[in-house]
Amino acid sequence: MHCKNRFFAITTFVVLAGFASCSEKDTTPIAIAVGDSEVSQERIQPALERCNGDSVYIDATVDGIINRLLILQDARTRGLNDTPAMERYRYEREREQLQNTWLVYILDERVEISEDTIETFYENLGTNIVYTVMTVRDSTFCEELKQRVLNGEDMSQLVKEHTVNQMDVTTGGINGPTDFMRILDRHSQLLAGLEEGEVSIVDTLPAGWVFMRVDSLYSYDVEPYEEIASFIRNYILSHAREEYKVFMEDSLREANHLTVIPGLPELVAEHALDNIGLYEPYTTDEENSSAYTFDGGSRTLLSLVENIKSLPSMMPRTPTDPQWVEGYCSILGLYDIMAMEGRRMQMDTLPDIVDFVETQCDNYLLDLYYDAVIEPRLEPTPEEIMEAYEDNREMLIVPEKREFLAVAAIGEEQSGILADIIDAGDTPFPSFEELTVLESLVPEGGTIHTVPQTMSDIPPPWDSLLFSMEIGEMVLCTLGVDRIIAFQLESVESERTATFEESEEELRGLIHDDREEEVVVSLVDSLRGVYHIEVDREFINNYVTDETLMTDSIQTIIGTEEDSLTIID
Repeated sequence: MHCKNRFFAITTFVVLAGFASCSEKDTTPIAIAVGDSEVSQERIQPALERCNGDSVYIDATVDGIINRLLILQDARTRGLNDTPAMERYRYEREREQLQNTWLVYILDERVEISEDTIETFYENLGTNIVYTVMTVRDSTFCEELKQRVLNGEDMSQLVKEHTVNQMDVTTGGINGPTDFMRILDRHSQLLAGLEEGEVSIVDTLPAGWVFMRVDSLYSYDVEPYEEIASFIRNYILSHAREEYKVFMEDSLREANHLTVIPGLPELVAEHALDNIGLYEPYTTDEENSSAYTFDGGSRTLLSLVENIKSLPSMMPRTPTDPQWVEGYCSILGLYDIMAMEGRRMQMDTLPDIVDFVETQCDNYLLDLYYDAVIEPRLEPTPEEIMEAYEDNREMLIVPEKREFLAVAAIGEEQSGILADIIDAGDTPFPSFEELTVLESLVPEGGTIHTVPQTMSDIPPPWDSLLFSMEIGEMVLCTLGVDRIIAFQLESVESERTATFEESEEELRGLIHDDREEEVVVSLVDSLRGVYHIEVDREFINNYVTDETLMTDSIQTIIGTEEDSLTIID
């Protein structure tokens, strides 16, 4: 896909990129209708108001809505709205909304905080604590580390060396200063009653075996109750809701008999190609088999692996690990159960949820339409690519490339080694074992010979410096304190005209992008003669405040075919 965003810009005006068509529940009169797709006056009103009375802007807005409705109507006519992919997408978007809405409702209903609780919390404020936490996997080792701390060893250094909590590696396990009332409950239980410098017992927490040391305790003045009562309420409420949520999640799984099908995690892991979510094809029977079941529902294997593949890229996942797959089934199954509970309460009929799901599904339907209808019309033929190559040969240039010997001195020790080598009149490359190889610049499995570099591969100001060197010349690039890179130019590949093979993919993309607007506009124009269009001109003209009325403009935008156009007076 080269330019799906341009496709959206062409088919719908920018201010309406997420505009949803009207649903059956709308009771306001229709402003624009294309076939069975409609937009009510209520829906279009905010967009028209943003036009500030400018008839040209209003024309473009109306045109964008019509284009969008034409594409959506044609997509539905082609059956794209009834595909398994669309069914899965609709389910996931609705499930996300229902699980969140239901959870908020349940927590609001079942978790309440009394005024006495807030007052008691306030009365116990006023003592700040700083403490250090050691977390390891083994209880015996934890006892050993505690004894070493009692014997006078630096606890923060021991934490950095042995903790299993990666966040504590940089902090040395130090927490605070924070009010004693605001530390984690399990932490407060271990720290209760300890004086400054004392060490807690060894105990097990969800993260592992732990012990803690009180580093300091001191009093401070607390703000008046009236100023912080609201903050205290929200703080206690959020923690109480989180505790109830954990309890409720486990009870929901148990009450609904959430069960991962035996062998399913192993099957998913066997087919997984990477940790992004790509996977080898399954058989039809495997795709339709259940990944997990619960009372009242289930999820197929295909739905599970597609869900994993669609997770945001920043979310960690390891579908190659059966244990991770089983854990994810437990999480996703819980969300399915929450959504099911939301449907039982008819939350799927709430206007906000209906509107969100419709809008998201319409946008996804445009994606499916692009893939099925637009994309095939954009692919150039081999003859067209060759013709473009002949016409643009002189502009298709492979830039100059240079290969270097490169090695880095990182840290005070290596910087000293590099300085000694330079002072002796030598180069650092024969001694690269004492320095750092730049893995990002060298071929996989290589040493200090970089891959060919273009000038654009190197950030300024070093780009101009490295591309003005002579072969055999060496320069030092200082990138920061105790971080120096030595480059020696080894070979130069001069700028030249690209071959057809080297240019083919770039030319394919350029032709693809250049013809996209023409293809989409032509397609939309043809659809105007296929689907009946109705526009409430009187309603839209109410938003025009300049001298130009829209009647002629709208007729020009839509077309004048009597069998496909109705202007509502």
